Amino acid sequence: MEYSVNGMNVDANRTCGKCLSQIRREQGITQVELAKKLGVPQSFISKVETGERSLRVYEQFVYADALGITAETLVRKLGAVLSSEDN
Repeated sequence: MEYSVNGMNVDANRTCGKCLSQIRREQGITQVELAKKLGVPQSFISKVETGERSLRVYEQFVYADALGITAETLVRKLGAVLSSEDN
């Protein structure tokens, strides 16, 4: 069931957040370490990974870099996860 809060697709955000969490863990990076690389509080990472907050397009580039992957790889992984959720 999809629903929106203030125009934000909550289900898609949660799905993307889970994917971002998985990628981060695969890279062996903690939320605290990622937050330091990005110069943000750890709570920002937590909110992204729980789907409470989504990444803006420009943030995806920096986030991918901090994870040690390209933005293209990140977008492809997120797209694959979202399309599998639609099916």
